[in-house]
Amino acid sequence: MPVYLKQWLDGDFTLVFAKDLEDAVRMFEQTACVDEATILQLNAGDLTVNFTLSPEGNLVSDDLTPAVEEARRECYPALMRVLDVPASDSEQRRKAIGDAVEDEMKVRKQSKLSAHLLSRKKARRAKGK
Repeated sequence: MPVYLKQWLDGDFTLVFAKDLEDAVRMFEQTACVDEATILQLNAGDLTVNFTLSPEGNLVSDDLTPAVEEARRECYPALMRVLDVPASDSEQRRKAIGDAVEDEMKVRKQSKLSAHLLSRKKARRAKGK
């Protein structure tokens, strides 16, 4: 089954297995109303997520499987640009990562994924005219 990605307005994202886009919309709408134009079908076919129990009792996942990595790349492009550049100075790298995370976590009016998908749809419509 395909894996679908929905990035919410606060920047968080959700992944679901669904038989098709309509099924994905149904699942995402259990959380909030969604527009199918803001949902992306990922190329990664399998999804596994491993969790660890933190000392505070929270579930934590540091396991970046292909689907999770693809979702991170789609949702947090500024962070990925920083992570993709090798840095010799670990303090400078930590600061750059911290700045990128801060930028990514700012509350936005529209998720980056939604803006990205809507711009792709507009471009397709313009080509079709």
